[in-house]
Amino acid sequence: MREHPLTHSPVLHQVRQNTDTAQPAVSFARETKYGDPFTTQLRASGAVWKRLPGTAPVQIAFPEVDWMLLRSDHGWAALQYEILMRSHVDVPEDMEVRIDSEQVVEYAIIPSNDPEPMVRWYVGDIYGFGSTPTGRHLSEEGPSNFARSVHLKKGRHALLVRGLYEIRMFGDPKDQPPKIKIDFKLWPRKQQSGLVLEPGVDMFPDILQGQYAGDVFAVGVRLPPNVEPVTIDIESEHAKAALPRYQLLPGQTRAIPLRFTFHKADKNFSVKLTTRPISIEDPDEVAEAHETLEWKPQLDSLYDLTADNWLQSGKPLRITFGTSGSGDTNVARAVILPPPDFPKIEKLQPVLLCLHGAGVDIEAEGWIKEIPRVNGMFAVLATGRNEWGEDWHGGAVTEVWAARKAADQILHRSVGMQHNHETVLLGHSNGGQGVWHVGQRNPDLVRGIVALSGYTTINNYVPFTEQRSNHFADPALMGILQSSLTPYNNEIYVSNLASVPMVVVHGAEDDNVPAHHSRTSFIAL
Repeated sequence: MREHPLTHSPVLHQVRQNTDTAQPAVSFARETKYGDPFTTQLRASGAVWKRLPGTAPVQIAFPEVDWMLLRSDHGWAALQYEILMRSHVDVPEDMEVRIDSEQVVEYAIIPSNDPEPMVRWYVGDIYGFGSTPTGRHLSEEGPSNFARSVHLKKGRHALLVRGLYEIRMFGDPKDQPPKIKIDFKLWPRKQQSGLVLEPGVDMFPDILQGQYAGDVFAVGVRLPPNVEPVTIDIESEHAKAALPRYQLLPGQTRAIPLRFTFHKADKNFSVKLTTRPISIEDPDEVAEAHETLEWKPQLDSLYDLTADNWLQSGKPLRITFGTSGSGDTNVARAVILPPPDFPKIEKLQPVLLCLHGAGVDIEAEGWIKEIPRVNGMFAVLATGRNEWGEDWHGGAVTEVWAARKAADQILHRSVGMQHNHETVLLGHSNGGQGVWHVGQRNPDLVRGIVALSGYTTINNYVPFTEQRSNHFADPALMGILQSSLTPYNNEIYVSNLASVPMVVVHGAEDDNVPAHHSRTSFIAL
């Protein structure tokens, strides 16, 4: 359902009737009238038009469609559908706008007074990261930390928004029509002329035994739209950058990764960031400094515990680490939970490496409470790049093992403990699938696995049968696509776990991830 055409407008297949197919988005925004007929395979009498309130959030459902009949022969795949929304926004003067677009696939803003506009589609926040603890960190009101920065000129603009209902994200509606909730908000902002610090994007570790619980950290910055691109030079006696300078483009938000010069915590910690405009004619030319900003971490808000106090308290400890070898291109975080039997730890058990489910923040109290606390066993809660864990594929797998290694180093440095080098994987739901995936590809690194309510593969969870590609694409091209997805097929690699002890748990009445997924994987062993 989230397919994208390679060479044309993403809305062409939705509006090819009654629109100019050369510029379908512009034609739909300006010429299509409310009520114009469009066909749909979901009902006999065509697509349904609805008028919606002008305030966010809005909820859209189509009770006119016989969803129960559709699901009776196509299952969950039949409940996934797209919508295209049209509205307008009046801009009183040229300005910067921050845009939050939760549960939106993508959107376009088209100026009404431009006879031949270049339509630019922006990726929306379909997973709702803007409302997560990361998205709202130090940003309880106003735009989220993931809000996009766009410069709009004075006048009226057409707004097109694509929405999507997907079972994995929104769940089974059961006997109710599947409902799409769109939260699209524009936040006017006075145009700024230079670099802006974004403290909500910062990433900094806790302090343990007077030392930073990590080797790296990140400074959040944003460059407003409609300004020149810049390079950023870093100057600090407390930190160093691997790159001579970093580049930032207009409208871009970035977490600049830096490495601690030394681990001892310093209340006077600061970093200076100097910007220089980039020359269009000669990008390698070093221009004169434009401005210098000073950044300081909020150390008072971080844990500052002795090793004994931390071990005795059982509190989660936030650590930071790099995920690309040297750690200079991406900074990640994880949480360490101490064993409950301090100070009478007789023997260190294998480390419990935990993979969370979809939409879960690793520092959320609910997730931390669910982690088993076993005598002698430290638990490491990995992020997997974001609250969805990126399905624990690709770069998320790299981050899992980087978190495991970083926890070893930090405990040895700050606590004087050497971890047990063995690892037990534990994961729930999306993380339950993740431990199958991670364990199958690293059986030599795993002592045991606990898989809770995991699914086999994405395409077995909600089949791809209703994707347009399956109906219209060249079979040879689909063969290439299917081959490229093979690395994510857990069923092919399941035999790698034949000698790894496993505990597989699944609720028999689970209506989110059906229990047959775990049964299928277990039987394959």
